[in-house]
Amino acid sequence: MAREDLSDDEQELSSEAHKIITCEFHTHSVDSSYRRLLVNKNEIETFLKQVAQKLGPQFVLSMRMYVPSVDKGIKYKIESLQNIVIYDSRQTKNNVPQFFYENTTTLVELKVDRFNEYVTINQEPSRH
Repeated sequence: MAREDLSDDEQELSSEAHKIITCEFHTHSVDSSYRRLLVNKNEIETFLKQVAQKLGPQFVLSMRMYVPSVDKGIKYKIESLQNIVIYDSRQTKNNVPQFFYENTTTLVELKVDRFNEYVTINQEPSRH
């Protein structure tokens, strides 16, 4: 699903969901490439009920992947991670989120392609 497929209201509410989910966002203490999120499931469920009242029973919420610039020459390919569906009311039972559970740890692995502009590979030698 492309971000353009979401209505303006779904995009706005997706941004609100993103804020709720990422309000306690920390770098993992053992591996700094991991992120740890503490999510209040009750707050998410309350939010989903409010969204259903505003948009009706069928709606989609998504999140965007953001990778900060660390170095000018290093880039990340995140175009395909700009509309990650985190909730689709048509895919849930009784409008209960199927992704977050109380008092549990959920591991989500998102792989992001990284490339740099410092190294180029050519079959022809470079002439100075």
